[in-house]
Amino acid sequence: MSAKGKSALTALRAREMKFGYLFVAPALICLIIFTFIPIVDAVSLSFFDYNAIATKNFIGLANYQAMFADESWIESLGITAKYVLMYVPALFVISLCLALIIRHITSLSGLFRTTFFMPIIVSATAAGIIFKMVFNKNSGFINMAIRSVGLNALNWLGVGSNALICCVILAVWLGMGYYMIIFLAGLQDIPKDYYEAARIDGANALQQFRHITLPCLSQTSIFVFVMLIINAFQTFDSIKMLTDGGPNDATKLAVLRIYENSFIHFRMGYSCATSLMLFAIIFSISLIQLKITGAMSRE
Repeated sequence: MSAKGKSALTALRAREMKFGYLFVAPALICLIIFTFIPIVDAVSLSFFDYNAIATKNFIGLANYQAMFADESWIESLGITAKYVLMYVPALFVISLCLALIIRHITSLSGLFRTTFFMPIIVSATAAGIIFKMVFNKNSGFINMAIRSVGLNALNWLGVGSNALICCVILAVWLGMGYYMIIFLAGLQDIPKDYYEAARIDGANALQQFRHITLPCLSQTSIFVFVMLIINAFQTFDSIKMLTDGGPNDATKLAVLRIYENSFIHFRMGYSCATSLMLFAIIFSISLIQLKITGAMSRE
């Protein structure tokens, strides 16, 4: 290529780069304004005593020291851990089962896919209000069904353990369609030749699932697990509307406690410190999970 041609190619690439930066700029500006700047501000506020009205007073690491001595905060982390341990396996298994069912449905698969996916478009706030009526002790649909078969109605939202289970049911109902689609996409990428060869060798459905489906879904499963962990720790609006952290703080997850400290007690600096701790927990768990699952997938 001549020097003139190289110069023209370089100019063309430079022009393409300029247009690329131009298209990326709006998203990058929004990311800086609504993500990076708030994060930096939260880190800064965590070292201050601030109630959003009076002037900020620098107190160093006092908020972090108070956080580790705050029994209510530690308790909320324990409740969050219970919620995560129920939510993640339940939603993973249900979403995978739905994807497997839809994959094997030959007729009306689009209808079933749409039906299972529909909860994801429902507002979590609206879903919390609806499920609050469904789980109502006196007039709820579930207790009406229980009474119709001669059994005693349960106080779903009035007992701590029951209320936490109700929160998990609501969250699973909201998220199952989204993760079902992700699993379905992973299943459709598995070559059908693998299953045909396995059937010729005499493998049954369970053996095919164990030796073909699960290994081929390893990368999809890693992604789903990480996303489930992150979403579980960040659950707020649905539980806020369903139980508001009750009864007796039995469903007051860490995010609800942060909200309470911020907008009820106006402890902005302290809530920033607890938010950063929650971020560190989520990041650490996700990193460990990626390391473990990455090592397992390489084996």
